[in-house]
Amino acid sequence: MTIDVLELLNLKDKRLELYHSEKVKEDKKTVNYIYGSLIYMPKKCPKCKKQELSKNGIDTVKLQLLNICSVKSFLILDKQRIICQKCNYCFTVKFKDCKKHCRKITTISNVVDYQLAKTKNSLNDIADNIEVSTSYVQKQIVRHKKNIVVRKDILPKVIGIDEVHGVKTYQGKYNCLIYDIEKRKVKDFLVTRRKKYLDDYFSSYTEQAKEQVEYFVTDMWDTYISLGEKHFKNAEIIIDRFHVVKLVTETLNKIRIELMKKYKKSDFEYRVLYRFRDLIKLKSDKITTDYKKYRGYDFYSDYDVIKYILSLSEELEEAYYLMQSVFEMYEKKDVTILDNIFQNTNLNHWKIKSTIKTYAKYKQYIINSIIYSYSNGVVEAANRNIKRLKNNACGYRNFQNLRTRVFMIFNYFEKESKTIRAG
Repeated sequence: MTIDVLELLNLKDKRLELYHSEKVKEDKKTVNYIYGSLIYMPKKCPKCKKQELSKNGIDTVKLQLLNICSVKSFLILDKQRIICQKCNYCFTVKFKDCKKHCRKITTISNVVDYQLAKTKNSLNDIADNIEVSTSYVQKQIVRHKKNIVVRKDILPKVIGIDEVHGVKTYQGKYNCLIYDIEKRKVKDFLVTRRKKYLDDYFSSYTEQAKEQVEYFVTDMWDTYISLGEKHFKNAEIIIDRFHVVKLVTETLNKIRIELMKKYKKSDFEYRVLYRFRDLIKLKSDKITTDYKKYRGYDFYSDYDVIKYILSLSEELEEAYYLMQSVFEMYEKKDVTILDNIFQNTNLNHWKIKSTIKTYAKYKQYIINSIIYSYSNGVVEAANRNIKRLKNNACGYRNFQNLRTRVFMIFNYFEKESKTIRAG
């Protein structure tokens, strides 16, 4: 059986002839040297298109290959020099597996692109894995940066928007992520979340593009909601369920802390409020009356703990049942429970008043979060991946570099056009 060495080395130029290999010491490391030759006569001169060509010596170049068995490898290639007798133009035959003036085969560039798009490793880690310089990986980022295209005549059906603690600039410490929730692709990644900047950004889209948006999913930040009302008049604005629940759980927690500070740290009430701070945030159906012994406390079930904590404060009890009503509202998908919250809640605490006031302000958008199944869950997942990318790199100084990595990771990379499409 004949083994195709060129195929094993992932070299596509079949005119290449390999004739020798050896291991040599280079920078106190063992590397592979593979010797080959590329000697052939082209049919015509690339400049004058004449066929009066003759040989004019040999050029020897050193090209980096992919590592072979984790050993850095090079191709020492002899390339035929040609001179045109008609126009006196001198050139070297073309090697298909390497770009002009480049000393690395194209496979290395493809592997770097794959690492940039499919991993969240830093540039230094990618360079160390492939044994290339960090500046070479940086050049790949710059090359793709120029090819990012964000179309202003198309917008996704379901838009999710969220802030990202990315690169701090003079425009603020938060960046803004605009996400296609259905296709799970990044529509755009903006340098800031400031209202004026976002207003100008969405104004740059055509009216036909804005009419394509049917659902606009956001958190409770007023800037996002007002922008959704202004630019996407035909879309249903949905407040993410997580942020609706988060508001009421934070209300409960602040009232608990306020109550806890009234006691000394040695008091039994203080220790109970601190020890079971997570238990009171659970849904009521997860709290059981089954026997359970808590060491150091005279409680015999989760129900006994909750009953005692709620007996310490009327405001805490009110916030607890408000939270349970919100849980029930989403579990049963019952819009009438929201109206019951407005009617039956006694506003005894300033934090509860503030929470109810916020719910009343965004009542219709909270109802939409009950009716429709869309949420910002996939946007938060993308946000987490961007943070991981930033943390692995120990932070980014250049926003455009981070933006390019985000597009490469989340969006489809079309090899034919070499363009990263957004929407």
